Formats: sequence, C-alpha cells, structure tokens
Amino acid sequence: MHVFVGADRVKCIEAIQQQLPEVKAVLLDDAFQHRRLNGSLNVLLTTFQKPWFDDHLLPAGRLRDLPSRRKAAQIVVLTKCSTLPDGPEREQWRARLGLRSDQELFFSGIEYEEPKRLVGDGQEWPGLAQDNCLLFTGIADPAPLLEHTRRIFKNVDHVAFPDHHPFSKADLAMLAGRYATFAPGPKLLITTEKDAMRLRSVIKGSPLENLPVGVIGMRAVILNEPGRFATLIRDHVATYPAHR
Repeated sequence: MHVFVGADRVKCIEAIQQQLPEVKAVLLDDAFQHRRLNGSLNVLLTTFQKPWFDDHLLPAGRLRDLPSRRKAAQIVVLTKCSTLPDGPEREQWRARLGLRSDQELFFSGIEYEEPKRLVGDGQEWPGLAQDNCLLFTGIADPAPLLEHTRRIFKNVDHVAFPDHHPFSKADLAMLAGRYATFAPGPKLLITTEKDAMRLRSVIKGSPLENLPVGVIGMRAVILNEPGRFATLIRDHVATYPAHR
C-alpha cells in the first residue's frame, strides 16, 4: 500500500499513475465534493447522529456538498451506529435518506481496542475499571469515544480540542495541570490514535512525558452483511486492469 497526500485530488491521481503504473485502484478519502473527479465507485458516509437530511452546508452545518449529491453514490454507509437497526428500521432509513432501490445501504459501528501506553512498551494497563481517566481529543465528534470511556473507567473528565488540533507545549502544560487536580487516586490520560500522531512530536520534554498517557485504537465495522460489503469492493476493483 502506498499513501499520497495532496489537496488537488486529480493531480495526485496523475502522479500515482506516473510513479506506480502497476496500481489498480486508488482509494480517496473525503473526495466526494471534488467535482472534477469521476469516481468509478462512490461510497458516501453519513452519521447516525447527524444524517445529511438533518444537517446543513458549511458553515451553518458540517456538509461539504449538497444533499442531492447522494444520487451519485453507489453505496451509502450510516456510521457510528450503537447497534444494528432491525429490518423495518433499516427500511425507514432508506426512505429518510431518499435512496434508490439500486443504491446499497450499510450500517457501521465502532470497535475499540484496550488502551495502550503512548510511550514505552505499548502494553495495556491492568485494572482499568478502578482508574480515573482524563480523556483529551482533537477529533470532530468525540461523543462515541467519551461514551465508551465512561463504560470502562470509574470516573471520566474530558478536554475537547478542535478537529485536527496541533498540540502546543502550552496545551500539554494545561493537560498536566488538569490531570493533577481532576481526581484523586489512580488515573490515566487517554487520547485517540489520530491525536497521538500529532502528540508524539511534542511530548518529549513536556509535562506529559512522565505521566501515564494511553491511546485507544478504534476501527469501523460493517454491522449488516460485512461479507457482501467486502465483496462489492473487491469485485469492483477486480474489473480494472493495472494502468500501463
């Protein structure tokens, strides 16, 4: 697998074709609103908590494209479901989303890993249920993770930073101060894998360096017919020969 980064998706694809002619498929994240692209398979995501029919275009809401653009998607995934809706409710979702009969609808949830140490051996901590947790996040929607941590820790405090927040030394000093005072007894600082990537470059020499900072990994899982979802993707990619 190769990873390319670029704001101009079309130029990125051209670069991939030139540098890696053997590549059969390019998976683009957050690209549906790039109208110059002609994707052969469009997978459109919307959240269970804030589906597109209850949202608005930026800056009034979080939509980056018109709700009518749903018509260009072959697959729609309703994300962050706590459980799989039953059959009648799934049909209700199809109607509310305004999907055609030929558009596939899947429901996805989130699975969480046990917290692991950010610095050191990456091992898990025993006895988490007895600990207090200071959760800090820089993601768009921390609500599901906050709910999860409240199930596994005795006491949870949460510091929410904006999405993609670049952590500064001042931020880490603030977190260390919050950690020292928010609860007595055993406690941990917990963050996400996404935030940990930005944290590792600034934690050395900071007030957090010698504190117990952990990372909770998470992954999306398809709740209804995961095998069919995987088959749709694989079969689609298989129809395209490598670019020469």
